[in-house]
Amino acid sequence: MDTVQESSAKPRKAFIITSGLGLLLAAMKMNPDEQSFYDRQLQCITELSMVGDPIRNPAAENHLTYLTRCQNQGLLRKVDLLFFSLIWEADYNNECNIYPAQCKYLQPKYFTFYQRIVDVGLFGFWINLKLKMRDFDVNPEEWNEQT
Repeated sequence: MDTVQESSAKPRKAFIITSGLGLLLAAMKMNPDEQSFYDRQLQCITELSMVGDPIRNPAAENHLTYLTRCQNQGLLRKVDLLFFSLIWEADYNNECNIYPAQCKYLQPKYFTFYQRIVDVGLFGFWINLKLKMRDFDVNPEEWNEQT
């Protein structure tokens, strides 16, 4: 009863709170999984392969090559943070049993974890892949003026 009275007395506050809760619930519902990242990566590789070499953006090509190499070596990991997901690069494969991979003193530091983040998934999109593939069919070196 108090909630109804409060919301009728302050409709802006009620709207902002319900919008925020709705946005959080939508983010939680549309949080992408690891398979969607690999599917989107494969779509990007396919789109990039349709473009000729002289026109292809080297930054997009290098990023996709890096992701493919990390995936083949088993270095990509996913962290699900309820409202968004992170794909990050590990130092070693899960099946690697050498000493540096197991020693707790040689593990990555928490303060430098942000440097290992490869992509952020939010509302069903992988943000870094989307940004890297924005102009994948434009080679900036092609437009340099030669004097």
